Amino acid sequence: MYRLNPIFQWADWFCKYESPMKILQNNPYFLLADALFTFLCFLTLLHAYRHGGRYLYVWIAITIHAFNLESLALTVPDLNLSWHAQGVLSFFGMRVPLYALFGIHQMCGYTAYVLVRRMRLPLWAEGPAVGLSSVMLLIPYRILGTKLLWWTWHDTDPTIKDRFPRELICSVLAGTLAFWLGTAQYSLFYYPLHDFFGIHTEIITVLFFSLYAAIVFAADRKNTDVEARKGSRFWFDELSCAICLEYIFLMVLVAVCDPSNIVSEVLQREKYLCATRYDEKYFDFHCVPNGIPKQQDDGSGRLLPLEYYALCGTDFENRAEYITVIWGCCILFGFFFYEMAACSGSTPMDPVKVRRRVVRDYKPLSEERNTEAVHTSPNSDDWAYQREPLHPKVKKTQ
Repeated sequence: MYRLNPIFQWADWFCKYESPMKILQNNPYFLLADALFTFLCFLTLLHAYRHGGRYLYVWIAITIHAFNLESLALTVPDLNLSWHAQGVLSFFGMRVPLYALFGIHQMCGYTAYVLVRRMRLPLWAEGPAVGLSSVMLLIPYRILGTKLLWWTWHDTDPTIKDRFPRELICSVLAGTLAFWLGTAQYSLFYYPLHDFFGIHTEIITVLFFSLYAAIVFAADRKNTDVEARKGSRFWFDELSCAICLEYIFLMVLVAVCDPSNIVSEVLQREKYLCATRYDEKYFDFHCVPNGIPKQQDDGSGRLLPLEYYALCGTDFENRAEYITVIWGCCILFGFFFYEMAACSGSTPMDPVKVRRRVVRDYKPLSEERNTEAVHTSPNSDDWAYQREPLHPKVKKTQ
């Protein structure tokens, strides 16, 4: 039994279960989002499986990217910026909910990839187009998810303290740079401009957004492929349904939700958050019975940082502004996706290579080996040709 303890400890760290009733009581909107995006991931998998080939491999690659991205955020301190709420199933030490591994990445990345493929853009324009399409799916989700405490981050963090608004910049940079040599571009362009020359993050974001939009616009204007504007009769497939479900869910949620009743009791960041002098507008500690959580003394007079404590959601300062932004994004971006899905061509299918079996010529068997062979396996190579009939023995006449 002692030998199995490390295995149990690893399994407990890898996947943690939380009662749905507790999440429903503390943050019901996150429970709905977790279930919805997991279902949308299943829709993308159905589409990938139905088309097979390249699309199934892309779906697998995006899933690997999701695991890689979430695991890097836990191991690299500079990337450890976002702290997710705890879902029914959470992974990697209660840090990553299920929909972060099988949900939002497949929904945004795979859907954007397939719709851009229908536009028949040249290869040099496909990457920026996929990035922009991913951003259009991420922006309303990021804005509303931050307000409803689906994750938390802090303005005092040195890496993200300069933002305009924080949701837009994070989604634009993450979505745009994720597909087209994202890591190289982020390292070569963002960090030098921001860290060495002190250029504000919003300026860099707008420049990236504008550059990619110009590339896609120029490529689409010069596209001479007839299939790019042929239109698809059966355009409302799994991906179109997924986009509608996401946008409708966010539009309804922003109109009916009550963020002031949200309690996020999960692992929180222990650095870059001062309990008495914090500047976060989307959470506070009003729902904690004893007020701001107290740090524990290690016995030597040094206060230990808190890791697990509760945060409370705050009410909208101007709900009409949130409704305008979310509804405007969903309607405008939905129009773009309709044009991409219904007015472009059908989903390109890769040609299937069929290998034909070459029938080899065989010499007739000698008379000494002229005996019937009993076939024990239908896969035997002897079935590739038709055996000549056996020569009957001729009786010699006296």
